[in-house]
Amino acid sequence: MTAVLSATVPIFLIIAIGYLVVRMDVVPKDGVKVLGAFVLNIAMPALVFRAVVQRPLAEVMNPTFILAAAGSALLCGGVVAGLAWIGLGRTAVAGVTRGMGAGFANSAYIGYPIAMLVLGPGAGLALALMMVAENLLILPIALAIADAAAAAGRPAREILRSTASGLARNPLMLAILAGVAVLVSGLTVAPPLMTAIDLLANASTALALAAIGGALVGIRPHGMIGDIALTVAGKLILHPLLVVAVLGLLPPLPDDLRKALVIIAAAPMMSIYPIFAARYGEGEVAAASALVATILSFLTMSATIALI
Repeated sequence: MTAVLSATVPIFLIIAIGYLVVRMDVVPKDGVKVLGAFVLNIAMPALVFRAVVQRPLAEVMNPTFILAAAGSALLCGGVVAGLAWIGLGRTAVAGVTRGMGAGFANSAYIGYPIAMLVLGPGAGLALALMMVAENLLILPIALAIADAAAAAGRPAREILRSTASGLARNPLMLAILAGVAVLVSGLTVAPPLMTAIDLLANASTALALAAIGGALVGIRPHGMIGDIALTVAGKLILHPLLVVAVLGLLPPLPDDLRKALVIIAAAPMMSIYPIFAARYGEGEVAAASALVATILSFLTMSATIALI
C-alpha cells in the first residue's frame, strides 16, 4: 500500500498544482491549450522515441503483447462508445471520445511507475510495448474512427484521405517510426541529441499532468454525471477485465509482461486524453472523467495489485 501511495500522491499533487496556478491566474486559461500542444507535439514524442530506441527491435515487437493490448483497448472503447451512443443518446463523435477515454490507459505516467514498483525493471519493456501498441494500432484506429464520425456526410474518399494525412503527420507516429528506423539501421543517437530528448521526455510527465489540472478550472459537472460514470467504469473496471479475458485466448506471455499489462490497464485514462477530446469539442467532460478516474484508480489499482 505504501508503494502504491508513493506513486500516486505525486500525481495528484501535480494535477492540483496545475488547477491552482490557472485558478489563481498565475497561468492564463488559454495557456493550458499551449501547454497541451507542447506535450502532444514535442514532449510526448520524445518519450516515445526514447522508449523505442532503448530496447532491441525484437523486444519492442512482441506480437502477443501488442495484440492483447490493442485488442482489449479497442474492444473496451467500442463497448463504451456504443453505450454512450445508444444508451445515453450521445452523438457518434461524443460516443467515440467516451470510448477513447475507456480504452486508453495512462501507461507512461501512472501504469508504468506502479508496475515498476511491483514488478521491477521488467516493467520498462511493458512500457515500450505499450507505446508500440498505442501509437501503431490503438491511436491511429481511434483517431480514424473519430475523424470519420466528425466528418459524417463527407465523401468516404475525402475522409480517408484526410485521416491518412493526419496520421502521417502525427508526431507520436513519427516518433515511433524514427525509433524503429534507428534500431533497424544500427545507428546510435548522438549523445547531445539524446540528452535533449531525455530532457524533453522527462518534462512530459509533469507538464501533461499540470495541463489536466488547468483544464479542470471552470468545469461544471452538471449534466455530465452519466458520461463520467460510463467512461470511468469502462476504464477502471471493464478494461482490465477485458485484458484478462483476451490474454486467456492468446499464447502465454512471460509472467512479468502479463502482470504489467493488467496493472497498466487498471490505470486511469492517458494524461493527454482531454487534449485529444478537445479536438472534437468534448474536452470538458473528458477532463472531468480523467480527474474522477485518477482519484478512484487508487482503489482499483490497489485491488488489481492484490489480486495478481
